[in-house]
Parts: sequence; structure tokens; C-alpha cells
Amino acid sequence: MRTDDELAADRSLGGVSARELAEIYGTPLFVIDLDELDLEIDRFTRAFGAREIAVGYAGKAFLCAALAEHLAATPLRLDVCSLGELVTAERGGFPAARMYFHGCGKTREELQAIVDRRVAFDVIDNREELERLAEAASESDHAGVDEPVSVMLRLNTGIEAHTHAFVRTGGENTKFGIPLAQLRAVLARLAELPQLRLIGLHAHIGSQIEELAPFVANADELLAAAEIATAQGEPKRAERTERKGCEQVHLWTGLP
Repeated sequence: MRTDDELAADRSLGGVSARELAEIYGTPLFVIDLDELDLEIDRFTRAFGAREIAVGYAGKAFLCAALAEHLAATPLRLDVCSLGELVTAERGGFPAARMYFHGCGKTREELQAIVDRRVAFDVIDNREELERLAEAASESDHAGVDEPVSVMLRLNTGIEAHTHAFVRTGGENTKFGIPLAQLRAVLARLAELPQLRLIGLHAHIGSQIEELAPFVANADELLAAAEIATAQGEPKRAERTERKGCEQVHLWTGLP
């Protein structure tokens, strides 16, 4: 009987045998079939684009400069959650206007990259980050720029999905996001910070989730929160925008 390794070696990727790739490049080897990737990107963007929903790729899944360059030619947005991922995306020529910064525990250097407009907006994970970003924006050379830094608030909607605890990011027993009970207070504080501008809300309940119900429940909670944000939010200056409060909602997940 042939072993799993022997069977795997005879498989092909992009029309090239795994055995040949291993002989040329050695192992371990990470290979992406760009034809398959492009088919999946097209399937997602066509399905969601018809509903005016943008699709994003999370750099944490895998990112190198060559892949960033490839993704730059697609309609995808790019989620980066470290300075390393941001620099990698920049080396691949991915446009700042389609990138945003995500993740908890951002460093001062990462907050400065956001203030320097190396991404389109920041997803604020907690109240401490709100204050730290506002401080960085106030102290920056960009402080005289008329346009404030665009931000989203990451909310913990309390929806807990059935997935492994290590990839679960929603529910009461997780460190990620601002609890819904604190939303009004955070919105009030944000309104006091002219250097920041709220453009939307974000929620992520975890990865490798195969049930639809948690996504629907999370969407319901996030849309209800968006109504609160829109009712409570006002533009910092009338001439800056005709829209106020929550312009976008982000429903983020890792697909199985």
C-alpha cells in the first residue's frame, strides 16, 4: 500500500506535479495555484459585488510581496494586522486606499503608519487604542491635515459560534472588540476627538465556522449597532461630509 506522502507526491498543482516542484525547490514548500485563487476571487466578487458588498483578503492567512502584487490587480481589499504585513503589501504595490489595519495590541509604530495614511482606515479594537490613536494623530506632522483619520470600531456582538476556542473571536469570554454595552460611551468619546472620523463598525466571530445562523445573528446585532451609531453620530465639521455616523459595516470571518 502506498503511503500518504507517496500519494501526495504524485498530485499536481497548477498542472505541475508536486514531485517535480519538490525536486526543483526542495521541501517544505508552500505553493499557491493562482488560477484556482483567481477563480475563487471571481466567484466571491461577482456574488457580492452585485449587492454592492466589498470583499477582503486577510493578510494573516498568508502574504508575501508576490501575492500582494497579484492581489493588487483584483478588486479585493486587504486586511493587515502588523507592520510586517503592511510593509510586505507595500513592497507588492498594493494600494493604500484598499488596505486597512486590524488587530488588537497595535504598537506605536503601527498607529503611526495609520496616521501617516499608509492604509485607508483603522479598525479600533478597544477603548485604549482609541485614545492612543487620537494621541498619535494629535502629535503627528499630519495634525494640520484637514481630513481626520478614518476609523471603524470593532464590536463584540456577544455572538458565540461553534468553532475551536483558539479561533473563536466572538462571545463574552473573548478579549477582542468593544462590548455592545460600551458602544454609546465610546461613540460619545469619539465625537470629542476631531482628529478621528467614524466610518463604520466591524465584527468578527471566528474562523472555520460552517453554520449560517451565527453569521445572521452577528449581522443583525451589527446592523442594530449601526443604527445607534448613525443616530448618535454627527460629522465633526459640516463641510467634511454629507454622510454622518456609520457608513459601512464589516462582517469578517475565516471560511472553512
